[in-house]
Amino acid sequence: MLSHESEHIRHIERDEAATECHGMQRMGRLAQLLGTSKSYADLLARTFWNDLYRLNLPRDKSAECRDGGALDLYAASDVWP
Repeated sequence: MLSHESEHIRHIERDEAATECHGMQRMGRLAQLLGTSKSYADLLARTFWNDLYRLNLPRDKSAECRDGGALDLYAASDVWP
């Protein structure tokens, strides 16, 4: 939730699907900044993607939220999320 809301502040984003996708991609880095290890931060992001993202309301998810999709912040990388 913190990562999602940070995206709203960062970009004044109104599109919930883009905000959710971008927040998820930055979740690991945010967790590290808050003091977790890189491995745990990566686990948090992967767990959200693998287990929770699909449960979002339709307005909060997008088919473009994927590796190589239009909402991929790091398109040059094959790391997801």
